[in-house]
Amino acid sequence: MASFEGHSSTIWGLDWHPDGQLIATGSVDGTLKVWDTTSLRPNRTMELPPEFRQQTIKSLDWHPDGETIAAGGTLGELMLIDPQSGMEKDRLSGEIWNVQSTRWSPDGKRLAAAGQDNEVVIWDVSNGNILQRFGEHDLDAVASQPSIVHSVSWSPDQSLVASCSQVGRMLVWEPDSGKVIASYKETWLISSVDWHPRLNRLALGSCHDKTVKIWDLDSGQVTEAADPFGGGMTVVRWSPDGKRLAASSQDGSARILDPNSLETQISLSDHTGAVTDLAWSPDGTRLATGSEDLTVKIWDTRSGAQTLSFRAHEGAVNCVEWSSDGTQLISAGRDSLIKWWDAGLGYRRHGQPNSPGSRTQEGRARLIPPRNGASTR
Repeated sequence: MASFEGHSSTIWGLDWHPDGQLIATGSVDGTLKVWDTTSLRPNRTMELPPEFRQQTIKSLDWHPDGETIAAGGTLGELMLIDPQSGMEKDRLSGEIWNVQSTRWSPDGKRLAAAGQDNEVVIWDVSNGNILQRFGEHDLDAVASQPSIVHSVSWSPDQSLVASCSQVGRMLVWEPDSGKVIASYKETWLISSVDWHPRLNRLALGSCHDKTVKIWDLDSGQVTEAADPFGGGMTVVRWSPDGKRLAASSQDGSARILDPNSLETQISLSDHTGAVTDLAWSPDGTRLATGSEDLTVKIWDTRSGAQTLSFRAHEGAVNCVEWSSDGTQLISAGRDSLIKWWDAGLGYRRHGQPNSPGSRTQEGRARLIPPRNGASTR
């Protein structure tokens, strides 16, 4: 393991470069850093302009060609950054307040951003023009103000956009016309949304009824898991092949489910705090979970055995991500650190393999030594 002090406050945004060699991180400290995973040190630090320095970078997204990073923060503008020079390439202004989520279209020609003012804006990045301003989400009736649209995502064929608001309204719409083609309403917050990698199916995680749902857009049918979690849902993620679904909860557990029946195939219960993030390995054989209990755990998705568990941070783990080759795992925490873990051969297991779902002894992650004088702790 190698950890680096670069940010001076909590890291909220993290995204891998498409080729897995670079990582971008954004922080409450108002900076954006690009890290080189070969030297394990900051490659570039983007010192934000004065008007940006007091804001929090909440969303980062690499362009599909890896030559631009889109960064959105609390002041509402989006910056397009050259990761090689660290310089600002362009700025997209759409009067969108407090950007919560940014997503490039699969072909990289358009950029969508969701904000706290009930809107999603789509830009043509070739000229900076706004192509669509979508404001069909419900108002927050309790607060009598616009609702927060906390997530936006493109369908795999980029013909549709899904956006979700804090008041539980999920809308699927055409990015060119803004026409709503499907709508789904929860009583309260839909905490996580994930498109199937190939089909028009959305996985939804609910805070209100603590269940996982599958929304089939072609049939309009919503399938709900019969067995709710013990706490609100935090994350839902399709496996890379789309044949299984992983879900996690505030009760400290995670599950792997059959996406057709939503029956639980494997239960993963060992965290003592809410599971804040989870990630499938690229080959789908392992699942990483990060938690408020300060730990990261890796699970065998075929047997349910916990293959590695370690204290990762001195604050809650905010996010976990695999490298594109599945050999490294990145974690970021509220202790302002980003850490690289050897997730393949970088640990030793003690004793005999345990039965599915049972606890293994604490593993020891191998130190990935920094190069060129980067500091660790």
